[in-house]
Amino acid sequence: NMEKSALAHLQFWAELLEPVPNLSKLHVKGALVNKWSTACQDNFRALLKVNPNSTKAMRLYSSYLSEILNEQTQAQDLLQKLQDAEQCKMTARSDAMSEAAFMDEQSAMITFSG
Repeated sequence: NMEKSALAHLQFWAELLEPVPNLSKLHVKGALVNKWSTACQDNFRALLKVNPNSTKAMRLYSSYLSEILNEQTQAQDLLQKLQDAEQCKMTARSDAMSEAAFMDEQSAMITFSG
């Protein structure tokens, strides 16, 4: 759907670049832009609902929003969410590694009781 959406946008804007754009063609092409953009966004939202931490899906959707729909604010918001998710993953990995090192058999533990 993303390719169809991109192609529909391209054809719509190409028609607008004509010296005398054909309004009936613009109407048809605009309807296709709307159809494929809606389908593409619905598919991305469904994918992110099923797997909200999919970094590949977030990056691809952000690119689509930015490059095809020119929705810079939404794209930046999604990239920020992606960066936050990646930071959480890195923190969780670091915490897990620290805990694993603490519980390693080579770590010494001294217990005092009084």
